[in-house]
Amino acid sequence: MLPGGRLLFGTRTTSSDAPTTSGAYQRSFGGGPSDTFIGIVSADGSRLEAATYFGGNGLERPTYGMAVTSNGDIVFTSGTTSSNLPTTASSYRRNVHPAPIPSPGDGYVCRISGDLRTMRWCTYTGGGWPRGGLILDGQDNVLVAGDAKQVSVFATTPGATQTQIRGEGDGFILKLNAAGTQALFATVIGGSEATFTELAIGLGLAPNGDVLALGVNRSQDFPTTAGAAIATSPGPTDGFVARVSPDGTTIRFATLFGGNGNDAPGHPLATLPDGSTLFAGSSTNPSNLPGAVRVAGGGGGQNDGYLAKLNAAGTGFDFVSVFGGSGSEHTLGPVVDAAGRIYVVGSTTAGDFPVTSGALQPNFGGGGEDGFLVVFDPTGQVLYSSFVGGSGADLIRGVALGPAGEVYLVGHTDSPNFPVTPGAAQTQRGGALDGFVIKLVPR
Repeated sequence: MLPGGRLLFGTRTTSSDAPTTSGAYQRSFGGGPSDTFIGIVSADGSRLEAATYFGGNGLERPTYGMAVTSNGDIVFTSGTTSSNLPTTASSYRRNVHPAPIPSPGDGYVCRISGDLRTMRWCTYTGGGWPRGGLILDGQDNVLVAGDAKQVSVFATTPGATQTQIRGEGDGFILKLNAAGTQALFATVIGGSEATFTELAIGLGLAPNGDVLALGVNRSQDFPTTAGAAIATSPGPTDGFVARVSPDGTTIRFATLFGGNGNDAPGHPLATLPDGSTLFAGSSTNPSNLPGAVRVAGGGGGQNDGYLAKLNAAGTGFDFVSVFGGSGSEHTLGPVVDAAGRIYVVGSTTAGDFPVTSGALQPNFGGGGEDGFLVVFDPTGQVLYSSFVGGSGADLIRGVALGPAGEVYLVGHTDSPNFPVTPGAAQTQRGGALDGFVIKLVPR
């Protein structure tokens, strides 16, 4: 969110005619299969205030994370296969790492002015693919996380909690200074699994400045710590949560999460004032999750969604709530409002996905997949649930909250009848698959 209720968003585009604005940093498509695209929508949704491409001669992914600095600049991150991104003279990594392009590619982190006109600095990450998003600390230092493959040249820093990649690839955390010129720390975390890359997919800051990372694991020897809530891998795919010191040299705890099925978390994570952590994801066998309680009807499909709360010490789960219909749920989130309500989004193939009375959209729209919004109370009980979508395939990829309780949903759709409102900045689909922004106001 930006001042005045304006919404900052980032996506990926294959369109050479996406609507950029006058004076934008990059008005033309950069080339390759796709570019990153960043825009700002007015508070009433009627106008695109600023919009720019960002990309080079290869492929750019959607923004995996964005944050606004203390002076109103915007820092964003994603993955790229481009060798000609506009890195700056003193940046941390000026050149794409030397492993073969397009595999595995590289990450980038850039800082641009709040009007999307001037690039302050831009750097490659040196082989780390930043799928875990981006956050800023109190000094505008930049934290990104993701996966670093064995074939890359990802450089850890001396004294980091784990300095060597152990398997096919490990998760990483990279902390850059606010100027983008050096790594304050860089660490990897993972086990020795040889066929699957462990990855970090969410980041958060504890009240004392510790860094929390959420990720996906398939290693039987993932380095959990003494007293962890789950110390050994119970299934083929688990989640993990790790907490490290602000300088990256000390691991406070590392725990797994899962049952005997595939239990991948989705990004991002949320940290609470007491130091506990919230995360959401999907499970192929939710009845086997630790302390799982079904809090909505239906279920029994290919995947059900879950919401979990890990205590501040990493030793146990305050709750694990399961929800879903008879199809498959892809779950992302959460974000938390001032009253402690928890917002989770995603997509479902289930026509019987459980919705609540007074839902914005009580019925499945069609097309095989609809978005959903579920709101929980602080104890993990469902307060509100709704479908969101038209007659095509719809997916909600993110949720944000405004200062007066507004709920913003972003995603993509190929529905010809997606419920746009009169006077919107764009009322008709421009291509096969378009992005969308929805603003919901509480009543």
